[in-house]
Amino acid sequence: MIFSNPRGSATYGRDFLAGNLADYGGEDYQDLMGALDYGLKLDDTIDTKHLYMTGGSYGGFMANWMVTHTDRFAAIVSQRGISDWLSFYGTSDIGFFFGNLELGQYQLDGSHRDSWWHQSPLAHVQNAHTPLLLMHSEDDLRVPVGQSEEFYTALKAQGSPVEFLRFPDSNHDLSRTGLPNLRLERLDAVIDWLKQH
Repeated sequence: MIFSNPRGSATYGRDFLAGNLADYGGEDYQDLMGALDYGLKLDDTIDTKHLYMTGGSYGGFMANWMVTHTDRFAAIVSQRGISDWLSFYGTSDIGFFFGNLELGQYQLDGSHRDSWWHQSPLAHVQNAHTPLLLMHSEDDLRVPVGQSEEFYTALKAQGSPVEFLRFPDSNHDLSRTGLPNLRLERLDAVIDWLKQH
């Protein structure tokens, strides 16, 4: 496993923490791919034809971003990830202020609309070829289930390999505090998806 601390993460100071503001999928994505390259350089026994990626919340956004920006992975699992910043703005319990903080002030006159859309994985869906499993909780108010529904529909419509697993009676914290049987089902689904590919 390769873990990294991309721009936008803590521990390297304020400038590093703010490094992905108004640039989601930019230098943070480059940091992650650089970490992958560095890991592969450190261990030449890693089979580059069998690389996999998963993430939840911000990691779910990045999983959606990666499926639309690289074919290096054999399969990806996106958990509770943003796919469309514009619809997130009006449907998330934090969308109206989180989006403004992270992406730049959105105004009803359409200011920043183009940059918000450009930073949305959905805007790049035509580039998606990697098998993707979308996992989302139906009661997620932080990243509403519609984010995965939109992405799934777009991927399915163009024939990209995608599956969608919805969890009832669960919210954004399924992986940490969800019902035990659903937490087990979630883990099994991740393992099964990666084994299939």
